Amino acid sequence: MNQTLLEKLLAFYSLDPAAYQEEIAAPTARLSLPDWPMGKFSSAARERILKAVMDRERIICYGDYDVDGIASIAIALNALRALGANVRGYLPGREEDGYGLTVGNVEKIAKAGYSLIITLDNGITAFDAVKRAGELGVDVVIVDHHEMQGNFPPAAGIVHQKAEGFLDYGISAGLTSYLFFTALLGKKDEYLLSLAGLSTLSDQMPLMGINRRAVRLALSYIKANHYEEFDNLLPAGTDYRGIQFGLIPALNSLGRIGDVRVMNSVALNYFVRGEGEKGRLSRFIRDFNEKRKSLTKEAVTNIKPDVRGHSLTAFNAGPEGLNGLLSSKYCSETGLPCAVFGKIRKNGEALSVSFRSPEGYDILDILKSSGIAFLSLGGHAHAAGGSIAKGDLAAFRERFEEECARRRPAAAQPRAVDINYSDINMDSLRLVGTFAPFGNGFPEPLFRIAPLSSDSFTYAKEGSYLRLTLPGGAKVFSFSFGEKDFPGNAMVTFYGHLRENVFRGQSECRYEPVKADITTY
Repeated sequence: MNQTLLEKLLAFYSLDPAAYQEEIAAPTARLSLPDWPMGKFSSAARERILKAVMDRERIICYGDYDVDGIASIAIALNALRALGANVRGYLPGREEDGYGLTVGNVEKIAKAGYSLIITLDNGITAFDAVKRAGELGVDVVIVDHHEMQGNFPPAAGIVHQKAEGFLDYGISAGLTSYLFFTALLGKKDEYLLSLAGLSTLSDQMPLMGINRRAVRLALSYIKANHYEEFDNLLPAGTDYRGIQFGLIPALNSLGRIGDVRVMNSVALNYFVRGEGEKGRLSRFIRDFNEKRKSLTKEAVTNIKPDVRGHSLTAFNAGPEGLNGLLSSKYCSETGLPCAVFGKIRKNGEALSVSFRSPEGYDILDILKSSGIAFLSLGGHAHAAGGSIAKGDLAAFRERFEEECARRRPAAAQPRAVDINYSDINMDSLRLVGTFAPFGNGFPEPLFRIAPLSSDSFTYAKEGSYLRLTLPGGAKVFSFSFGEKDFPGNAMVTFYGHLRENVFRGQSECRYEPVKADITTY
């Protein structure tokens, strides 16, 4: 029996028609998010914060230098100021402060007269810092989503999904913050939810359940309400790809190569209502992102990755903040778990390191089983960061390769949807669009077309790019493949995506291959 393209897509995502209509393709007007479960830990956090608001205590929100941290602290500051709190924020500098709440900064905060610290996107592993805060008479409320390490720190309240048994998949710190502070406000705010959706995409949370709903709602609010904070950094008519590949890298550049002054004069203020001139700040962010691109290009030129059978390690002599970006790049290009090391400016005996792993690997599990004593370590299944003693680098490389080899998943053909040449058209492209947004746990569908003879291929730019017309008229185009990639007398099975191409005001759907299986004959 011939399946329709919709039936094939439902099978690809393991969805039944009802789930597709109710969750995936449902109008955003029908979508809603659940209330935050106010259990023991969250209730204690709520009561402590509301007491501080009522008593006009000095509150400081302490965030993180990535987009999830920036969005989380913006949600908290906007909500607390709406409640009338006496509050300010602080975003640590990557090199000056390091990740998370530190003992040194707790002591400075106590000396400045603050009686309540609210951590956003950090704190769940800050045992020493929270203990020191208590000794100095400062309470700490933790709002975080990172993996816990045993028990909770001795905080006055904790807002963490595992503390309340909320969901069996991860959500971002931004979405955690939104749900919690919405409960404190007693009303929903579309701008704050837009920030939560931004954080969900930036931290690559699994696009299922409330994560998916949050992102879809955020995209609709950003488009309808024209928030200048988003419009200033997004091209007109953008979709989720513009946020993933444009806005998020631009904002992340502040924490990657910026110092503590940049974080607190630009990143802290950009999404807080009434703070800073948004046009000026957005111009700074765009210019800073261009600097980040230049530094990244320079770093890639100078790095010689150590690629082994099952892992990749590299040393970055440039800014420490580029480690994660480089690790992501190498992971995407090689399909291997990757570790990129760099110098720590304040500690010559230690190295910072950023880890990334593809589907099929749990990077945190690999690291915890490596036998290496990390000076610090935290993160998620596919992205983590930490530091090690410089003298442990050689041993780490060996153990990392061994653990990655031991956990290597069985090789498998790419999951793909078989598509007929006649289905490569704008109607099919629109159908695929109803499944968007795509991301972690919900990938863009990969389409497989029937094998083609390489002898029939045609090219553009003197053989640089594949460009041909399929039987029936559908167009194939790829920057990734050229004449050099295909021997003669071969049958080629392509895997690719459907893309819109606009030429002279007319739209057409074309097929863009990203992978090819080649069989010679």
